[in-house]
Amino acid sequence: SLHISYDRKYETYALPFISKVLSLPTLHQLHLIQSNFTLKDIPCSTSENIQYLTIRSCSFSEYNLILRDLPSLQTIVIAKFTMDQSGPSKHCSQLLSLTIGDSVLSMLDFGLLLSLTPSLIRLNLRSYRTTLDSISNGSDWSDLIQTKLSNLRIFHFFFSYSLKERSEAKDLDLLINHFRTPFWLHEKQWIVTCDYYLHNNLVNIYTTPQCTMDFEKQIRCIKSKQASSIMLRFHSIVDLLSMTNDATESTPLTTLNLDDENIQMHDIKYLAYALQTNKTVKHFTMKNNAIGEEGARYIAEALRTNTTLISIDLDGNRIGNKGVQYLVDGLQHNTVIRSIFLGGNDIGEDGALHLAEGIKRMKTLTTLGLNDNQIGTCGAKYLSDALRDNQALVISHLLLRGNKLGDEGVQSLVKGFRNNTTISHLHLDNNDIRDEGARYLFESLMKNTTLTLLTLNGNKIGITGAQCLANALRNKRELIQLDLRDNNLGDQGVLHVIEILQDMETLKSLNLSANGISAATAERIYELFQKKHRLIYFDLTDNDECAAAAMNADFQLRNSEILTLNLQSKNIGDKGVTFIADALKNNTTLRELDLRSNKIGEKGAEALSFALRNNTILKKLCLSDNEDVRCDIIEMIFIRTRKRKTRKIMSFLGEKMNDFGIEYLLGTLNNNTTIEELELSANEITDQGVQLITDWLKTNR
Repeated sequence: SLHISYDRKYETYALPFISKVLSLPTLHQLHLIQSNFTLKDIPCSTSENIQYLTIRSCSFSEYNLILRDLPSLQTIVIAKFTMDQSGPSKHCSQLLSLTIGDSVLSMLDFGLLLSLTPSLIRLNLRSYRTTLDSISNGSDWSDLIQTKLSNLRIFHFFFSYSLKERSEAKDLDLLINHFRTPFWLHEKQWIVTCDYYLHNNLVNIYTTPQCTMDFEKQIRCIKSKQASSIMLRFHSIVDLLSMTNDATESTPLTTLNLDDENIQMHDIKYLAYALQTNKTVKHFTMKNNAIGEEGARYIAEALRTNTTLISIDLDGNRIGNKGVQYLVDGLQHNTVIRSIFLGGNDIGEDGALHLAEGIKRMKTLTTLGLNDNQIGTCGAKYLSDALRDNQALVISHLLLRGNKLGDEGVQSLVKGFRNNTTISHLHLDNNDIRDEGARYLFESLMKNTTLTLLTLNGNKIGITGAQCLANALRNKRELIQLDLRDNNLGDQGVLHVIEILQDMETLKSLNLSANGISAATAERIYELFQKKHRLIYFDLTDNDECAAAAMNADFQLRNSEILTLNLQSKNIGDKGVTFIADALKNNTTLRELDLRSNKIGEKGAEALSFALRNNTILKKLCLSDNEDVRCDIIEMIFIRTRKRKTRKIMSFLGEKMNDFGIEYLLGTLNNNTTIEELELSANEITDQGVQLITDWLKTNR
């Protein structure tokens, strides 16, 4: 056996030695695959005894020469094969095994190539291409093998296709059918698999076991380019074997996420086929793919037999009323589904009627999402009747944002859950609800003891509606999130609600933006909520100017473990910075704070300087483009003092630092035990600043 790994630059020294070795009668194996040599480069390359040959690259004409000059050859491994023009071919009946690592040969080329070696027993092929072509056709291969390779017992191949367009994969089910014939499964017993990676438009077709001559390159094609790639596996012995995140991943796929993937109809057909018998996927989301009613029909077929899915999200798919009908029919006997999301699907009254008929039969549904449709007043009544008739159903999450319900629609809707005590999340934003509709709604919630989230933004609720809400919330202590932005509450309406909310310890999020609230009322609300230790989100923006962004930041700093706070260009001013500075004094988590371009003046800068003196947690501070130079001084000193805690010399030479800067600097250095030299020359320090330095030195020696 001879292994050659020399480069061409050494051929002057290597070739004489190689020639001598090749003439030895005991040489049976020659390995050139790790070198740039070909047989044409090696003098006296003919050896009647060579039985096993590996070579890096080979053309068809060179292949003919190899078969002619190496009559004892039984096995040849070629890393790269190319087709060129060749003279007369010679059959080599003794060749038993052929491996080609990569090529762009067509089926016609393979027919010509393999006709030279009818004695082949083993054939290994790999290829990496961008278009599905004839070499993936099982029928063509069976014809070729039966006519030219009657002795072939082992056929391993791995064909990988990085497709340019997803539509090119539309006939994979037909492709795999060509490998399900008696020739493949019974006569030869060769099993073929096709893996389709939806995210990457990658198709791998291979036999089992796979051809692994170049394992690293092959595994790169098997493994997904992104961790969350969904793979569909077609198998020649079953219709569709599996659906997983990754061909090399052993963990079962439980969540199938195909949001915004521009899914084609053939993809949906494959997916639906997979879901019919899948036993692992519990959550299926395919938002914003415009699958239409035809796509919904495929999904419905999967739902008829699937017994594992508990959540399905088809928001933004334009399935329309007919698509809803398909889905309801598919769920007719379903006993496991818990959550259905059909937002933004052009569903009108007829679609709501279909859905209502389905709800009457359901026993496990807890979440219904119909945001941004047009079910209107009639649709609300259909749903209400269904909820009322199906007393066994326990709906906890109801999402009906943007459905043109109006007061009449709300009145119809609430009749269905007037005695419901389980609704915890209710979304009725942008439904043209006025005070009358609000009264119907809040009266129906009087007996509810589980409501934790209520969103009503973008309606027209005024003072009377706010009073009704306050009455409904009076004995509730479980509300976590309330969104009333963009209504007509005004000062009086907001105060009705706040009177109840100020004692609600569970509240974490409150949105009252765009409600015509005066600055004085906004500050009063802010003060009333100061002792609430769970409130994290507090939004009063788009009311009278009231430092709303700073108020919200205050609650985040006090009640959450926030790491980064970006308040650039939020018009915070001195008053707002005072709120933030006060919250910073006890904050132990914030790492980055951006307050650029916020009209911060002298008072705001002073408040910040006091808050930051003893702060050792903050690592990044931005204060440029404010009104007072003190902000720039604070930022400059902050950066210098944070650079290296252990340095002995600190210089502020010529930094135009004034007495304020000296006071802030010395405050930050109070506990410093490493500074030995402090350079403060060429600054704007007055006698007052000098006195500050003198006093500091007395206690910091």
